[in-house]
Amino acid sequence: MFAILALLGLHGCTTAEDPLLVGMTGSMPVATGNRELPVHLASASLTGLGEAPLSLRQTTLDGVTTQVLVYRNMTTISGENVLTVSTRSSSKASLWKGPDRREITETLRRDFPGVAMAVDPVIRRNAYGSYGVATGKLGAEGGCVSAWQMIGQDRDAGRDEPLQVRLRYCHPRLAPDVLADLLAGLTLRGSASTLPQPLSYAYSTPSLAAASATRASNVAITPQVNESKDTASEPLQTDRDAPSGPVVSIPMPG
Repeated sequence: MFAILALLGLHGCTTAEDPLLVGMTGSMPVATGNRELPVHLASASLTGLGEAPLSLRQTTLDGVTTQVLVYRNMTTISGENVLTVSTRSSSKASLWKGPDRREITETLRRDFPGVAMAVDPVIRRNAYGSYGVATGKLGAEGGCVSAWQMIGQDRDAGRDEPLQVRLRYCHPRLAPDVLADLLAGLTLRGSASTLPQPLSYAYSTPSLAAASATRASNVAITPQVNESKDTASEPLQTDRDAPSGPVVSIPMPG
């Protein structure tokens, strides 16, 4: 009799959860596509930088795909030397703007601890439009650079989505004025044109009135990193030929 009751107990209903089944049927985290890639699959390169990147990381999150090319850091400044290229779906392109003064200030303080960085008053150009630069002196010979650029989509040149480009680079034996020209050697994969078809802006996208302003090859601006303004000065537009950019030979530590 007791044996029969024991068997009935084994086959009875129970409200206890099976941890194995719960683990199998529970919600799984959504993958963001983080991975390491061969460096030759990078969507951009710096032709004026005479050194090969160490690695390439790619992440995808909330519709933004970001590639980070990592270069060797030969300084004592913490952080990586990186060229970062982010793409965003064209349906959200109107919501994507360049960095404002506050974001630039925060980036400089975070990425260059102990280095006195200053925004360059002249907006430079490469083959894809204008870009902004901040530089700082490092020791007796070296320097650091932070550069940023927004590039619009151009289907004829193979760019189906807008791009955001950022450069963070320090070197113990390259002066700030040399480092400021590194982004002039930017090359995007699949780009058949040497001139930007859509407008490209180094700072936040200007208004329509500013977009129709008189064109010039270079415009001096007076951005101050310690200002309280939230929006950066409107950048220059020009359709002149872009400079080819000098080839920078990276001296190795002796």
